[in-house]
Amino acid sequence: MLLAAVTFRSDVRARMRNVFLLILLVLVPACQQATPARPWSRMTSDDAVLSAVLASLKDQREIDAHFHELLRQALTAGDEEAHTAAVLAAARGSNSQLVATINAVDRAMAICTDNMANARTVGYRAMRAGFDGKGQLVLRRDETQGAVVQTKSGLDLAIHGEGFFAIKSKDGKANCYTRNGAFEINQNGRLVSSSGGLELDPPVSFPADCTSVTITNDGRVFCGLPRQVQPVTIAQIQLACFAVSAHLASTDGVLFTAGADSGETIRANPGTPGMGTVQQSFLESSNVDPIFELVTIVQLRRWRDTLAAAITLGTGPSAARDAR
Repeated sequence: MLLAAVTFRSDVRARMRNVFLLILLVLVPACQQATPARPWSRMTSDDAVLSAVLASLKDQREIDAHFHELLRQALTAGDEEAHTAAVLAAARGSNSQLVATINAVDRAMAICTDNMANARTVGYRAMRAGFDGKGQLVLRRDETQGAVVQTKSGLDLAIHGEGFFAIKSKDGKANCYTRNGAFEINQNGRLVSSSGGLELDPPVSFPADCTSVTITNDGRVFCGLPRQVQPVTIAQIQLACFAVSAHLASTDGVLFTAGADSGETIRANPGTPGMGTVQQSFLESSNVDPIFELVTIVQLRRWRDTLAAAITLGTGPSAARDAR
């Protein structure tokens, strides 16, 4: 309604003033209404990405100062040429930040889409997109525990609290870490991951005549044997913790590798101080909230359209096409 109310006149000075007004109507209120983002926590969608996108504009103080100075010049320019130059410079000065923000929003939408695709992946940890003080996209892993659900397999294990299962990598040279506790016994009697057949570390070996398996909350593994009244202890499962588990590297959100950024690796039995416990015949679900992701995508698209419209107002349709 406000934009429609602006009547374009034929003289150059009026057209440039109208361009300035359109930019001002779209950009300045967005900067003024921005609230500080808290992008690393699981927040309601209204308080999450929207405030982060707006803050990415507001936090660019140097760009804002330059932008508003050019707008001030546009208002006070005494002749037609200076006025026109100031308005166009203001539009150009704001576009680089707008385009960068649109690109960041596109990447954030891709992350939400990937999270939704893994909503049913056991042990998956969602990624969260946020913006730093320069408006650049920064990714952090959501360390919130997923729901724990009961299964019918006595080899399934869920971790309650801190920790990861350590499993051997495919080449056997290093460990990977996971919250996916879906295990099975391979042909050699070893406990391995159901997806990939990667061996648990330290290893758990079952006798060929094992008739039952019991795993306690502190990780002790008992095996029932013929002609034995009581189950026999055959292994001790350990968990791994890290100084900064959010900095573990991962390509799929399920298998993680340690590095310098994740800090020291601590190995201990479940239930020891600072370490979680394990629960037999349960698995930890993905911590993705599909409704949260869907609402976030819708709102990101809405703000992307707003930013693209701002570029169109500032420099015309060709710049908007470049942003797409």
